[in-house]
Amino acid sequence: MTQGLLTMIEGMDGAGKGTIVDTMVKELEARGKSVFDIRKFEKEHHHRPSFTDVESSAICVAAEPTLSGIGQDIREHLIRSETDYVPLSIAHAYAVDREILYRELLVPARLRGIHCIEERGVVSSLVFQAIYGSLPLADIAALPGNAFALLNPPDVLVIVTVDPKRAVERSVLREKSDHALFEREEFQRLVRQAYLAPELRTMFEERGTKVFTFDTGGDISETRTFAKSLANDILAAR
Repeated sequence: MTQGLLTMIEGMDGAGKGTIVDTMVKELEARGKSVFDIRKFEKEHHHRPSFTDVESSAICVAAEPTLSGIGQDIREHLIRSETDYVPLSIAHAYAVDREILYRELLVPARLRGIHCIEERGVVSSLVFQAIYGSLPLADIAALPGNAFALLNPPDVLVIVTVDPKRAVERSVLREKSDHALFEREEFQRLVRQAYLAPELRTMFEERGTKVFTFDTGGDISETRTFAKSLANDILAAR
């Protein structure tokens, strides 16, 4: 059986990752593919699905941090602007949440031939924790959950960027309530630079990942057209 693809959509807060993922899902469903959205399941049931919930689908969709368990704690407690948690604790929490998601759902799904789409992943830890936590990149990558994710890298990595000022404006308009630590223009400028760094691209290309960048500063129709092309790439791979 051919292993399923993992397409990871990464980038700054407010850059349009959710728009891309949601458009991909709509396009895939319109083309007759069964999609299991882990994000929606967690919101509705307040816990992570089991693999038996996912295994009959053609596509699964996930987001990090997850929307239940440790991921929910990260969103609601660890990354608030008034948090008392130190960067290393936050980095460990992300890595554990990631490892559970990968071991219980994403890796088994890919082995079953299910294609996976992920909104954020290990790349976010490599970028954000290096900036916010001033943690060495090698130390972040060596955390067990991150190391496991890097052993199961995305087939396609799309890095979404936009002007930092516009990214912050979009986050405000959405009344976004998580990642409060990171929703500042000066911080987002550093984030954009880190996502576009050649070293990051090389790290994944050396693992066989195809890396693309896309700027969402244009009309939203351009972003949706790009997302549909990503969905078509997944369909072509089956």
